[in-house]
Amino acid sequence: MAIKLMYITNRPEIAEIAESVGVDRIFVDMEYIGKEERQPGDTVKSYHTFEDISTIRRTIKKAELLVRINPVHEASAEYYGTKREIDEAVTRGADIIMLPYFKTVEEARFFVSCVNRRVKTMLLVETPEAVEIIETVSDEVTISLFKGNVDKNVCSCLKYAFLH
Repeated sequence: MAIKLMYITNRPEIAEIAESVGVDRIFVDMEYIGKEERQPGDTVKSYHTFEDISTIRRTIKKAELLVRINPVHEASAEYYGTKREIDEAVTRGADIIMLPYFKTVEEARFFVSCVNRRVKTMLLVETPEAVEIIETVSDEVTISLFKGNVDKNVCSCLKYAFLH
C-alpha cells in the first residue's frame, strides 16, 4: 500500500502549492463538535466550513479532496446532523469523507450507509473500541497517532490487532 500525503488547509493558494509539490489529498477539516473536550490544549482545530469544500474543489486539479466531518450526531439548532453533513460534503465535491472518533459498529455502518458509495469512506481509528471493529466496517483504515488525541489504550490494541 502506498503512503498518501495529506495537507490540511482551507486556503486555495496553499492547496495549489501543496498539490504542485505532490500532495495526494487536500484535507478540509470540519470536525469541531466535542473536539475541545477530546483534545484540550495545544492541538489543531480547524473550523473549516462547507464553503471551504467548494472553494478547494474549484482549486485543485489532481489531488483528492478529503473532508473530515464531525463524529456521528443528531441535528440540533447549532449543527446539521451527520447525514446532512455527508450529503452537503458530497454535493460540494468531496472525493473522500472521513468519520472521526467512532466507537461502535452501528456508528460506522450508519456513516457508510449515509455515504452510500457516492464517494470513498475513511474511518479514523482513535479509540480502542474502533480498533476492535475496524475490519468489519471500513474501505480504508487511517490510524490517528497524533499527540493528544489518542486514547492511551489504542497503541496496545493496535499492536495486538495487527500482529495477530
